[in-house]
Amino acid sequence: MGMDDPSAVKRYKDEQVDTDLFGIPLCRELKAMSIERPMPLNLKNLLLLSPFIIIIVVGIIYICLAIAAGLR
Repeated sequence: MGMDDPSAVKRYKDEQVDTDLFGIPLCRELKAMSIERPMPLNLKNLLLLSPFIIIIVVGIIYICLAIAAGLR
C-alpha cells in the first residue's frame, strides 16, 4: 500500500511535523501499488517457467482423458 498523490503525501508529512504524532495514513489515502515490473517474455524466463507449463499441460491432458473415459 502506498500514497501516489503528491499533495496527499505533502499534507501527511506536514501534519506529522505539526502534531509530532507519527502514524499510518488514513486508509482512504492509501492505494495498492505494484513495485514489481512484469517478467519479460524471453527464452530465459520461458525456461524458468517450463516445469510449471509442463505440469499444467499434462494436467489438462489427464483431465481430458478422464472425461473421455467417463463418457464411454
